[in-house]
Amino acid sequence: MRYDPKIYKELQAIRDRIPRNTYKTILGQLRAGDMIGAAMGVKRLQRQLARADKEGGKA
Repeated sequence: MRYDPKIYKELQAIRDRIPRNTYKTILGQLRAGDMIGAAMGVKRLQRQLARADKEGGKA
């Protein structure tokens, strides 16, 4: 595996809650070796989902 398994596991954890194209984009970043971009995208999505959970709405 060429990419960081931690980022991949975090992406898998939110996979069902994000748009398919967003998932594929971040997965492509991981496969291309853009760890910083992929990590930034996953963290941003996690913040949005946490905020949506807190407010009781959708992301």
